[in-house]
Amino acid sequence: MVTFRQVDPFFVIDLTRPNQPRILGELKIPGFSRFLYPFDEQTIIGIGRNTNLNSNGGVNQLGLKLAVYDVSNPQNPNEKAFFELS
Repeated sequence: MVTFRQVDPFFVIDLTRPNQPRILGELKIPGFSRFLYPFDEQTIIGIGRNTNLNSNGGVNQLGLKLAVYDVSNPQNPNEKAFFELS
């Protein structure tokens, strides 16, 4: 799951007890995802936009971003690779 303000926190959530979800891990990355796709049990593919902060404290949207996230260790998700198209 992701949300967005200035950076996009990527959350790994345990839903084995749907009435008591638990956040297992979090990764803060620049940009935001519009689409997340579970490629396999350890890999998530994200499609969105890269961003940076401007001098007014706002956010500039940059190019299209394709990212690969490794969730094999749910407590420590990481961005394995990304490609940005300006």
